[in-house]
Amino acid sequence: MNWIDQASVAIVLTLLTGTLGLGFWKLAVRAGLIRNPQIVYLLLRLACILFVMPFGYLLIQLTVRDGFIQTQNLWQLNFHTTGIVKFVLMALCAVWAYLLVKPFAGYIRRSAADREFYAGTFPENDEKILRLFGEIQKQMNIHGKITVCRNDQLSVPNITGIFRHRIVLPCCDYSGEQLRVIFTHELMHYKSRDVFFKLIAIYIDSLLPVSEDIPGVRKAVDLWSEYYCDMRTVRALGDDNSGKYYFELIMSIMRTTLSEQKRNCIFSMLGEAGDALERRIEYMKRYKDVKLMATGTAAALAFAFLAANVSTVYAAGSQLAQISDYVYESSYDKLEDTVADGEEAALTEEFLSGAEDGSYSEIEIANPEAEEIMPILDAYQQVTFNWSVSPHVRMVSSLYSLKSGQKVHVSCSSVPTTNTYWIGIMNDFSGDVIYVSGRGDLSHTFTVPSNGKYRVLVQNESDATISAAGSYYYY
Repeated sequence: MNWIDQASVAIVLTLLTGTLGLGFWKLAVRAGLIRNPQIVYLLLRLACILFVMPFGYLLIQLTVRDGFIQTQNLWQLNFHTTGIVKFVLMALCAVWAYLLVKPFAGYIRRSAADREFYAGTFPENDEKILRLFGEIQKQMNIHGKITVCRNDQLSVPNITGIFRHRIVLPCCDYSGEQLRVIFTHELMHYKSRDVFFKLIAIYIDSLLPVSEDIPGVRKAVDLWSEYYCDMRTVRALGDDNSGKYYFELIMSIMRTTLSEQKRNCIFSMLGEAGDALERRIEYMKRYKDVKLMATGTAAALAFAFLAANVSTVYAAGSQLAQISDYVYESSYDKLEDTVADGEEAALTEEFLSGAEDGSYSEIEIANPEAEEIMPILDAYQQVTFNWSVSPHVRMVSSLYSLKSGQKVHVSCSSVPTTNTYWIGIMNDFSGDVIYVSGRGDLSHTFTVPSNGKYRVLVQNESDATISAAGSYYYY
């Protein structure tokens, strides 16, 4: 399978795991099964990660073996595309890459466009404010470099940046208690990496139908990041700071509105429009007694969520592979029945000495990582394969120990059907080959001439790559 086929499989499996994760999250929230904002936001962020990290595909690759279902019942979607399908998959990969890069490119573009706006940003020089920020940062166990700045065009404090973070304050005076709330709130956004997840949410919204009636993931991240941040900030400020007092401080800070500040929308801010702030206050009233989870519990829940979604995709893919195997094996069985008395007898078996063999440009082992462990097969145990064979290349299977007089039956179908190729067996020590040649569908039973180690082979005699799918077994 070349990189286009691999990439397309990875994209499809990644989108499937992300969609499953997001669907599970929406069902749980709408059904009222989850009320703790930490759990809700944790699962939402994990659903976002599943849209960009190919966990399902990586799991498949970790258990991959050549062919479809082998003796260990492990599988691989091993196919080779040609023609118009190849161009369709290339277009799929290009569109996906565009949609993934677009939010980050847009963020950089808007940041460049807002240079004039941010040109007025300058570092905070008040030692008392910087000392207070350092104390809060140390209390929250944050070691990353975060700059405190001022901007005379800003109306509400916010935190910006993906790699270089800075908390930007308007050019106005704040009391010590107000600054404590501001810094704690914005550092909570920093610890949750909310700016990064908002960018991922924009990418996800580009894949899903989003409208006023169907709110997107970006809105969900905005909402639940603030719920979660509010609750954590209240807890961090201490028992003397109730939710009511916390929001009173926020409203005292919001002396201007956001109506004139809609430039770069990718940041996390302390204040919001009135209706959004009212929702946050109402949520805090309803769930003020909800306890936050311990780190170990959160990690266990995250692992269970990821495992459930990835395992679902793996199981679905495994079932598809088994169906594919069934179709292949059924077709091979029918092929054997139809050619047993006719076409197989018409094939001429050829012998080629390894010392004189110059019919190919190179030998390619289909499963080189399995060379150290020689597969052990039972009689009539069928092994399937699906190989992409380059021009004048001999593709060979893993080694099998066979005895003189045993039979090896090989069936194969090639695409394109007009290209000539061989199927046969090769003695690994001497290089001697017994083969039959033909086009399209081939099936033949070979007799092992002497004890030794053998490989099943497919050799492409044409000037174009072929896809060879088939099976073999011995008895």
